[in-house]
This record gives sequence, structure tokens and C-alpha cells, in this order.
Amino acid sequence: MEIHDDNRKLALSAAKPSRVLSLLLLNHGQVVATRTLMEELWGDNPPVSSSTTLQTYIYQLRKLLSSSCSHGAHALQTHSAGYRLQLAAGFFDLDRFTDAMNRGQREQTRGEHDKARSSLTEALGLWRGQALAGLELGPQLQARATGLEELRARTLEMRIEASLAIGLHREAVGELRMLTAAEPYREGLASQLMIALYRSERRSEALEVYRRLHRLFIEELGIDPSPKIRKLHEAILKNDASIDFHPQGPSSAVHLQSRVRPAQLPADIPDFICRTRELAHITSALGPQRDDHTGRPPSQIVITGMTGVGKSALAVHAAHGLRAHYPDGQLYVRLRRAGHTISPSDALGGMLQAVGFPPTAIPANLEERSHLFRSWAADRKLLVLIDDAVSANQVEPLLPAGIRSAAIITSQSAIGGLPGAETVRLSPLGTGEATQLLALLAGKRKVAAEPEAAAAISQICGGLPLAIRICAARVTRRSWSLSQMLARLADHAERLNELCTDGLDMRRDLATGLASLTRREISAFQQLGTMRADTFTTTYAACELMAGVRDTERLLDRLHEASVVQLLGENTGGEPLWHFHPLMRSYAVELAYAAKDDVRSAV
Repeated sequence: MEIHDDNRKLALSAAKPSRVLSLLLLNHGQVVATRTLMEELWGDNPPVSSSTTLQTYIYQLRKLLSSSCSHGAHALQTHSAGYRLQLAAGFFDLDRFTDAMNRGQREQTRGEHDKARSSLTEALGLWRGQALAGLELGPQLQARATGLEELRARTLEMRIEASLAIGLHREAVGELRMLTAAEPYREGLASQLMIALYRSERRSEALEVYRRLHRLFIEELGIDPSPKIRKLHEAILKNDASIDFHPQGPSSAVHLQSRVRPAQLPADIPDFICRTRELAHITSALGPQRDDHTGRPPSQIVITGMTGVGKSALAVHAAHGLRAHYPDGQLYVRLRRAGHTISPSDALGGMLQAVGFPPTAIPANLEERSHLFRSWAADRKLLVLIDDAVSANQVEPLLPAGIRSAAIITSQSAIGGLPGAETVRLSPLGTGEATQLLALLAGKRKVAAEPEAAAAISQICGGLPLAIRICAARVTRRSWSLSQMLARLADHAERLNELCTDGLDMRRDLATGLASLTRREISAFQQLGTMRADTFTTTYAACELMAGVRDTERLLDRLHEASVVQLLGENTGGEPLWHFHPLMRSYAVELAYAAKDDVRSAV
């Protein structure tokens, strides 16, 4: 259960208020009795203070809703018997799911199977896991969660029915295999798998599905399967023509594939500011003024910079501005999630499904997948956004080959070896721009009231949009002044602990930025972080590392490629000047002290 305000996720600080909000949401428009809420939270033994505690939770929810939407202050209403949550249209994703599901059901009834499949796919696309996952469920929420899961299962069956009605039998087999393995007692899924296999000329496998189901029911339940599925089994045994596929219109797998126009870009950044020069460069390189009839390789823009500097935000914002120039679709793939790198083969598999290829039509190996994607994209105007790439080898198979297509790639490390690629390196924001972003996120009044504190916070964050966004979120959520936030950031040892909130974690992102470094390079990073100077020469670093100048220069070049240190230019003697970002240096110091503690513990 989450609340999103534009591109921001608002999180409750405790589990019980989340359960109260969930129950109110699931009954929105209706009064939920105080007794019902207390039973959900505490069962039959509520504490003496339960009434006061519940009122506190309601107060917290009102405050959260007031900050999340224009009508939020009046959404949660108090009644004599309990509380009612009154939502505006589109506020609740369950409503959107129900609307799409009901629309698909009506279309299915009218025989509009193509439309029904689209509507039901839209409905299922709103699910991201089990209903109310992550909450401790009391009796009320447990019952509702079970009902929601049943509703999703029925929607899934209807969507598969629509697929079978338009001839997507082979495409449905793989999914149905997985579903029947997860839900072995669900006869509807077993029936659909039997039909899909039979119509795919796999009659013996269809009969084996029934044999397994029959054996399971007899051994586990002591009953026969239903008359309906027994009748289907007999029809398959007899090769009954009544269960053969009878096309009901022009729809087919090829037809569906030809109509797909992927639009996968993440939501645009509503509070995007600055980066005017970089945005203009990307738009000029990939926009309508670009000559795409010269026979040159496809245009690619690689956006690099240290973690938290806003690479993905710039890429997404630029891609949205270019959508009209790429009418055949926009694909998005993130190549690193939760510290795990996504293989090019897996990424291509997802991209091919997104453009309409059924799973059974997608080759198994990387090379064939890449050839299939490039063949499909050859004559299309397609924009591919590849986020958080690690290397050129990971990116190259995902690029469309047609001269009318383009790609935007983000990576913390400099990526070389991509033909026709231009690099845009992002630096942290200046103090003025960073303060402007803080005002946009935390409120102009706060910044106007404490301009010195705002500037100091921007400097401590080193102009990193991610760090500023975290500070603004904490100031807003806790109703702190900027001076209070500044005081919490003043302690160097606690600074990275303070830069963490609502799923955003500066330390975690800094750690991800070191993933491509070797142990020796990380050790050098730690040593250099404990130096007195933020800005230093190669010679100075060599002395600190007790290494040769050339060896140190290679190390620093590698750290610069990984956006761990910045290259400022040269001093008057022509020697390179290197610089540690203040937060990157804080992390280096943390790692260095942790390493010393490990050594002492070992001794």
C-alpha cells in the first residue's frame, strides 16, 4: 500500500496507520466503524489506550493526505460511528483495475476479444505483487486480500480466454504451465491449458494435464474433477471438432504484433529544473532537426556522472520531449536493479515481448534475440532509453540498427566503443541551482525565510539532486526548519545516516557506484578519502598511496571513469587536478574506518 504524489512516494512511518488507511481505502465512500478498525488492529483484546491511539493514527493520515493532493485535507471524514474516506476519481488504483476489468468483461461478452484482451492486460498491469503485501493483516484485511487475489485470478483467466479466442494458443501454453503449477486445484486454468495444447497439435500433452489433475483430486480431495472438465477431456479423446479453433475475426498473433506501439518511458519529472544546456544538446542531437537520411549510424547519447547527479532524471525528461519524433514507440530498460545487473539477453526478452512478440516466438540465445529485435526495428522510428548501464558489451545488443531510431543511455562509468555515440557528462549543480531545487521541493517560503541555511544545505549536499531531494523530503515530512536539517547534517560521522528517507538512500547509491571497481581501486579510494585535501594533484596522491606517479595516474583515471573522483583541469604546472565530492569523500572515510576496525577485530 503506497501513496504517490506525482513522482514522489509518501510513506507512513508505522505499520498500524498503514493498516487503518488500507481498510479505509478498501471501503472508500463508506463509513468504517470504529469497532471494526480496532478489531483489525488489536483483535479481541484492544489496549486501554486504543481509542486515543486510533485517533492519533487518524490525525497522522489526515496530515499525510493533506500533503499528497489538493482535496486530501477533506478526504478523511469523521462520523459518529466511525470514519469515511472520500476519494476523487483516479486516486485509487484498485478503482482503475476494476474499471478496466469490467470493461474487458463487457467486451468479451460482446465478442470483441481483441479489445477485451487489451483491457484485461491493462487491468493486470496495475498489479505488482500480492494484495496488501508487506502489511500484517488482521481479520478484515485478510478477508479483503483474499477476495482481491480471487478477483485477479478471474481477470487472468478472462484474459487468457480472450487470447485463446483470437488464436494465441501456442503463446498461452508457457504462461498456463506456470499458472497451473502455482494453482494446481484451479480447474479453469487446467481447462485452458488443455485447450491451448490441443489446438497447438499437442494432444497427448493435453490429455496428460487431465490425468495429473484427476490423480491430484482423487488422492488429495477424494473427488472427481468437475463434469465440465471431464467433458472437455472426452472431447479431446474423440478429436471432437467442437473444440477446434474457429477464427472470430482478423485478429492473430501477427496482427497484434504489428499494432503494438510500446510507450514504456517512466513518468516525467514534474519538478525538473536546470540542465538547460545539456537538455538542449540532447534535443538537438536526437530531435526533429536531425537529418536521418544520411545513412549514418543510429544516434546515441550517453549521459554519465557520479551517483545521484540526476542522469536518469535528465534522460527521462529529454525522452518525453522527444516522444513525438519517434511515433513507432519508446522502449525503456533498466540494466541494474537492487544491486543486480540485468543480462542483455533478459533485457532483450522483455523488449521483444513489449513490442508484441509472444514468449514462444522469442529465441533462447542473445545473438538471435538481438537479430530479431533489429529486424523488427529496422524501418521504424524508435527511441530506446537504457538506464544504469555498466558496459558497452551490455548495451550494444539492445540498440536498434535503423538509421531512423535513436538511444539515450545513462551510466555512472564512461562507456566507450559505441559507434555514433556522444557523451554528456553531468556535474553537480552549483549552489544557486541547488538552492533553487531545494525551494521547489521543500517550499519557497522555507528557503526565503532561511536563505543562509538553504545555501549551506546545498553546499553540504555538494549540489547532488538526490541528496537535496532527500533533505527536502525529511524537512517536509517532519515539519522541520531548514536550520534543524542543517544541524543534523553538521556531524560528518552522521551525515550519510541523515541522507536516507522513504526508499531514498544516499549511502546505498554511493555504494552502487563502486560496484565496477577492483579491490585495489576501492582501497585507493579509501586512502585518498582520508587525505586532508579535497582537491589534489597526482603527485600528492602518489605520496599518500606510497606508489609511483604513473601507477597512481592510472588509478585516478580509473576512479574518474567510474565517476568516483572529478577531474577539474590542470594546475599552473600542467599537472591534473583531482577533486573529491564531499559526500563521496564522507563515504570513503566511512569505508576506511570500517576497514581499520575489521583489522583490529582480526588481531
